[in-house]
Amino acid sequence: MTVFITLHSLPAEHFVCFEKILQGHSIPTFTIFGDVAKRALKGKAPFYDLDLLDQTDMELFAEEIAIICECAQTICVAIGHASSGYILKAIQEMYAGSKRVIVYYDNPETAVPGGYSEVAESAILLGKPKEILFANKNLACESIGICRGLEGVKRIGLGFYSLEQVEMLKMMRKDREKSRVFIYLGGSETNTEYMDKAFPAFVKMIQKMSFEEEEATLYFRGHPRSSGRDFAQLEAIFKKGLTVLLSPNDLLESLALADYALYYQTSLSPLLVLAGVNPIQVGHEVYHETLVDKGIISVANTFEELEKIVSTPFFLPSEEVVYDAIGYDPKWKETLLAIST
Repeated sequence: MTVFITLHSLPAEHFVCFEKILQGHSIPTFTIFGDVAKRALKGKAPFYDLDLLDQTDMELFAEEIAIICECAQTICVAIGHASSGYILKAIQEMYAGSKRVIVYYDNPETAVPGGYSEVAESAILLGKPKEILFANKNLACESIGICRGLEGVKRIGLGFYSLEQVEMLKMMRKDREKSRVFIYLGGSETNTEYMDKAFPAFVKMIQKMSFEEEEATLYFRGHPRSSGRDFAQLEAIFKKGLTVLLSPNDLLESLALADYALYYQTSLSPLLVLAGVNPIQVGHEVYHETLVDKGIISVANTFEELEKIVSTPFFLPSEEVVYDAIGYDPKWKETLLAIST
């Protein structure tokens, strides 16, 4: 049996895809997502915030998760949550190396602001895994620095990206009417570069834009853990011709509405490009993500740059160019099966 463990939404989506493949090949699986994991807290309230556990409770929580893994031969732990290191450590100690334990690095970038990279390093240093699986196969290269603690850890490049979501979004956008619709993808409030510099820079750019001759709608989609502090700042851009709204809860429904997707840093950028949404990185300076550095996504650090990009037709790059940049491998299913058998 293969067990997948995650307290994060993005790797949860990945793990759902992995389960389908393994179960289709008669490999039993079990997934410990947020709600299942919370039940392991037993006496805690059902909506107890796992992010607020102190160290003692986190260790007890990790032991309960480790117990659930008793029947597993292979255990895959997503690395982006504060509990990841404790869970890895508890599993290693409980089963003394008798199970194959792999950490999963779901993000396509080498360094991720907003806490992901720090949490990943902390998990690796605490959990001391022997293997790490990268969604982006390019990151499996030994010469690429990810974080401390990977010395001697076996790197595996999976090459996974959810093309199912891409095809769904393409279908949802197929018969849409052309209109001037922007969606802004908010960042993590723990990312001070975003909150203190990038987001204010975006607000100033929109303040300078005119919408009187050509009206527009701006949907704001907050980060999954956002308190709304950034959305409150959008009052400064209310002006004639621009309608500002919160985006629908469903991610694909939100993206299906948009002609342009504005953001500072997001793991959604490959989805945007592949599905035909015009992505524009907007902020005080360039954030060096893979698709920006490859020249696939445009960057606006000034009002003039943003206005020029918006007024220029968007030409989709070839899928092969994007796949290569994000480390996608069409044979990822074979790699996954080899890991789980």
